[in-house]
Amino acid sequence: MWKVTEKIGAGGCGAVYEVVHVKRKNFTAALKVESTGLPDGGVLKLEAYVLAKLSDSSKYTIRLLHSGKRLKYSFIVMTLCGPDLMFLKKMKG
Repeated sequence: MWKVTEKIGAGGCGAVYEVVHVKRKNFTAALKVESTGLPDGGVLKLEAYVLAKLSDSSKYTIRLLHSGKRLKYSFIVMTLCGPDLMFLKKMKG
Protein backbone atom coordinates (compact mmCIF):
# COMPACT_ATOMS: atom_id res chain seq x y z
CA MET A 1 0.00 0.00 0.00
CA TRP A 2 2.90 2.41 0.81
CA LYS A 3 6.42 2.63 -0.62
CA VAL A 4 9.27 4.27 1.31
CA THR A 5 10.88 7.12 -0.64
CA GLU A 6 13.27 8.56 1.95
CA LYS A 7 14.22 8.56 5.61
CA ILE A 8 13.17 11.80 7.30
CA GLY A 9 14.55 11.23 10.78
CA ALA A 10 15.33 8.83 13.60
CA GLY A 11 15.46 8.79 17.36
CA GLY A 12 15.84 6.48 20.31
CA CYS A 13 12.48 4.83 19.73
CA GLY A 14 12.36 4.45 15.97
CA ALA A 15 12.41 6.19 12.62
CA VAL A 16 10.26 8.34 10.35
CA TYR A 17 10.09 7.89 6.59
CA GLU A 18 8.42 9.70 3.73
CA VAL A 19 6.21 7.25 1.87
CA VAL A 20 4.12 7.38 -1.29
CA HIS A 21 0.87 5.51 -1.84
CA VAL A 22 1.43 2.69 -4.33
CA LYS A 23 -1.79 3.30 -6.30
CA ARG A 24 -2.08 7.08 -5.86
CA LYS A 25 1.48 8.06 -6.81
CA ASN A 26 1.11 11.76 -5.94
CA PHE A 27 -0.14 11.03 -2.39
CA THR A 28 2.70 11.23 0.15
CA ALA A 29 2.57 10.59 3.88
CA ALA A 30 4.81 10.01 6.90
CA LEU A 31 5.52 6.51 8.23
CA LYS A 32 6.62 6.21 11.87
CA VAL A 33 8.10 2.88 12.93
CA GLU A 34 9.22 1.64 16.35
CA SER A 35 10.51 -1.67 17.61
CA THR A 36 8.06 -3.88 19.50
CA GLY A 37 10.90 -4.82 21.86
CA LEU A 38 11.19 -1.45 23.62
CA PRO A 39 11.44 -1.77 27.43
CA ASP A 40 8.65 0.76 28.06
CA GLY A 41 6.41 -0.69 25.36
CA GLY A 42 6.82 2.35 23.09
CA VAL A 43 4.54 5.29 22.50
CA LEU A 44 3.28 4.61 18.99
CA LYS A 45 0.10 2.87 20.16
CA LEU A 46 -0.82 5.92 22.25
CA GLU A 47 0.08 8.27 19.40
CA ALA A 48 -2.16 6.32 17.01
CA TYR A 49 -5.02 6.49 19.52
CA VAL A 50 -4.65 10.25 20.00
CA LEU A 51 -4.39 10.92 16.25
CA ALA A 52 -7.51 8.83 15.61
CA LYS A 53 -9.47 10.79 18.23
CA LEU A 54 -8.24 14.14 16.89
CA SER A 55 -9.09 13.13 13.33
CA ASP A 56 -12.68 12.56 14.43
CA SER A 57 -13.02 15.97 16.05
CA SER A 58 -11.01 18.42 13.94
CA LYS A 59 -10.16 18.90 10.29
CA TYR A 60 -7.06 20.92 11.25
CA THR A 61 -4.99 18.12 12.77
CA ILE A 62 -2.68 15.49 11.37
CA ARG A 63 -4.67 12.50 10.11
CA LEU A 64 -4.02 8.89 11.03
CA LEU A 65 -4.13 7.08 7.68
CA HIS A 66 -3.09 3.56 8.66
CA SER A 67 -1.60 1.72 11.61
CA GLY A 68 -0.51 -1.78 12.43
CA LYS A 69 1.80 -4.11 14.28
CA ARG A 70 4.12 -6.79 12.98
CA LEU A 71 6.29 -9.25 14.87
CA LYS A 72 9.29 -6.90 15.24
CA TYR A 73 7.78 -3.43 14.80
CA SER A 74 4.70 -1.23 15.10
CA PHE A 75 3.89 1.52 12.62
CA ILE A 76 1.57 4.41 11.84
CA VAL A 77 1.07 6.23 8.55
CA MET A 78 -0.08 9.81 8.94
CA THR A 79 -0.36 13.12 7.14
CA LEU A 80 3.03 14.46 6.04
CA CYS A 81 3.43 18.07 7.13
CA GLY A 82 6.29 20.52 6.74
CA PRO A 83 9.56 20.53 8.67
CA ASP A 84 9.60 19.48 12.32
CA LEU A 85 9.61 22.07 15.11
CA MET A 86 13.29 21.62 15.99
CA PHE A 87 14.28 22.37 12.39
CA LEU A 88 12.11 25.48 12.32
CA LYS A 89 13.58 26.62 15.64
CA LYS A 90 17.13 26.24 14.28
CA MET A 91 16.22 28.15 11.13
CA LYS A 92 14.67 30.96 13.16
CA GLY A 93 17.79 31.33 15.29
